[in-house]
Amino acid sequence: MKTRVGVAVLISVVLAGLFIFSKPVSAAPRLYTAEPRTIEVGKQGLFISNLPAKIRFVEIEKLTPPLRPKYTIGVDIAYRGPVLDITFLNENLADLQPTPTLTSVYFNISEPEVKLWEEGGINEIAIWYYSKKSEKWQYCPTRFVPEKLNNGKYDRLACMVMGNGIYMLGKMEFDKMFPEWFRPHTKEDARVEYLLGLME
Repeated sequence: MKTRVGVAVLISVVLAGLFIFSKPVSAAPRLYTAEPRTIEVGKQGLFISNLPAKIRFVEIEKLTPPLRPKYTIGVDIAYRGPVLDITFLNENLADLQPTPTLTSVYFNISEPEVKLWEEGGINEIAIWYYSKKSEKWQYCPTRFVPEKLNNGKYDRLACMVMGNGIYMLGKMEFDKMFPEWFRPHTKEDARVEYLLGLME
C-alpha cells in the first residue's frame, strides 16, 4: 500500500514539474480589427488613431520576460514588465509593414517607474523596439503621458509605432564590441593576417 502511495506521489511531482516547465512564456497571440480605438493587453497596449487603408488587423502577443536568446544577443536588458510583439496585417492576414501613423504603443507605469522617469529619463526607462526585418534593437522615442488624471491609477509611457516587431519597456545597454567579435573577415583582412604571419 505504501509503495502505491509513494508511486502516486512521485507521478504527481513529475507531472507538476512537466507542467511548470512546459508552460508557455507568452499569452497566445490575439487578432484585433485595426480601427481607431485603444486595445488593452493587461497594463500595456495600442492606441490606434489612424492607419493606412490597407491595414485591416493587428496581431498582439504578450510575452513574459526574458525574451528568447535570439532577440538578446549583444544587449543587456532590464525589463519593467511584459513585452508586446505587434504585427499589422492586411485583409488576407499577410504581414504588412505600416507606414508612419499616429498609432502608439503604451505601457502603464506605477510609482517606481514614474520615479525612474523623473530622475533619469530615457537613460533609466524607455520603450525599445526590435525590428524583425533588420534584427536590431533601437530606441522608440518615448514620451510621458499623465494618464493618471483620467484613470486614477496609472500614468503611461508611450511611443509612436515604428513597425512590426517587439516593444519592450525598460533599460537597455548595448555591447559595443559585439559587432566586432562577429565581424566577417574580408579578403583584405586575410591578406594582412597572412603578411603579419610571414613577419613573425
